[in-house]
Amino acid sequence: MAKRKLLIEDFLYPALESRKYGELLCWLNGDEGIFKVYWGHKNASDWKPNSAAVFQDWDKAKVRWKPEDEHYYACAKQRFRAAMHKLPCVRQLKCLGKNFRIYQLISIGRKGKKLRK
Repeated sequence: MAKRKLLIEDFLYPALESRKYGELLCWLNGDEGIFKVYWGHKNASDWKPNSAAVFQDWDKAKVRWKPEDEHYYACAKQRFRAAMHKLPCVRQLKCLGKNFRIYQLISIGRKGKKLRK
């Protein structure tokens, strides 16, 4: 049986550490486990084809990549959001901007230390 891909251990944490996605997914405060994800709307003026890279790569890891679907971007974003909300070690923080979502890993920080809840 194939190993199940885990959002934090297999995808988020390595991507945050390597800065693979640049400003689309990056630490705001790694020691506190706070990071941001680009959450722009596809019809927004600043949206580019690579703006969905985080969601697309998560879908590829989960074998759900279907770019031919006209609603793919919205569905990929929805799947990523649902995965984040299911995790007990992730909390969404308030954000004043509408193009990003801010999250906090509440059980691990950048250096693997326990964080406060």
